[in-house]
Amino acid sequence: SSSSSSSSSSCGSSSGSGSPLSDPLFSPSKQALEEKRKCFEGTNETHEEVKERLRQILGPRKRTTEKERFLQLMRRQGGGNVTIAWRRYFDQDGDGELSFREFCTALAGLGYSGDTIALWHAVGGCETNLLSLGALDPEGAEVLDHFGRWCAQTLGGPYEVFAAMDDDESDSITMEEFTEGLVRLGFFTSIALPRSVATEELAQRNLFPCLDQGGKGAISAEELLFLEKDVEKRERIQRELTRIRKYGRRNAAEPLPKDAETVLRQGKTWIRDLWVNDQLEQDRRLSRPASASPLSRSSRAGGGRRHCTERSGPQRRQRRETAGNASAGSSPTALTSSSSLSSLVRRGKAVAKRN
Repeated sequence: SSSSSSSSSSCGSSSGSGSPLSDPLFSPSKQALEEKRKCFEGTNETHEEVKERLRQILGPRKRTTEKERFLQLMRRQGGGNVTIAWRRYFDQDGDGELSFREFCTALAGLGYSGDTIALWHAVGGCETNLLSLGALDPEGAEVLDHFGRWCAQTLGGPYEVFAAMDDDESDSITMEEFTEGLVRLGFFTSIALPRSVATEELAQRNLFPCLDQGGKGAISAEELLFLEKDVEKRERIQRELTRIRKYGRRNAAEPLPKDAETVLRQGKTWIRDLWVNDQLEQDRRLSRPASASPLSRSSRAGGGRRHCTERSGPQRRQRRETAGNASAGSSPTALTSSSSLSSLVRRGKAVAKRN
């Protein structure tokens, strides 16, 4: 029994010594791990000392703000350019400013899930109740402002520059036509030209996509109107472009002003009344006796005058019927000379000159 117990204890000790849990390789102590870490890193610093050293090297951890998250979203939507995203998703009407409602609508369209009110305050919208491109991308705003000023100084405005670049009258400008037009009109030699558009390649990369609001690879005339500062001129050009799209370029003439239409309608009425009065005057002349002598008229006051009246009666009735048909639906005016027609012409010329 003693031999068996000794043999069993020896087996137990041998089995215990061979257990993986008792091996320091599989279950090292904390001190052993610290020694191994020091050996691996080649330093005698503790874990807290290493964290402090890394914090000093990398600096304090920065928390991403609402504005930074918003700008990151705009860069993703604009292919790395905030101005492109602004033109395509925010300032679609081209007035250069966003109200809080327009801002919220654009954010909802992009699926923004952050704090909208905090973002509005962060980008400076609460100061003027409006948000402009300059608050988000000053460099992009400078490029668009310079191009707009150059268009006004060169040919009078962006619409005139578009017409000069659109040689084939296709109502669109491709990137090649745009670059050739910039070179031909002297854009790259203009004063205070921003560096981001100083060459043809830079203009193709930083200016053309900002003007191509639809991202179609071509610029239309409507997409340049946001650069026109004259509001009245911009609205007039917009009406003209709408008529061209609807009726074609040949049939898109500017409609007459309302006062000119009123003058023309009055002129038609005056001319019709003048013609009626002339017809009545001719009837009165035809109704007179053939003899011009007062004595002969008085001597023949009986049958001769009655005979003349009877003879001219059918003609006079016919003329009066014709005059009545011509003046139907109008209010006759006592015009007996051509002075009214001359007054009509003078008034029409004055209205045309004023408009």
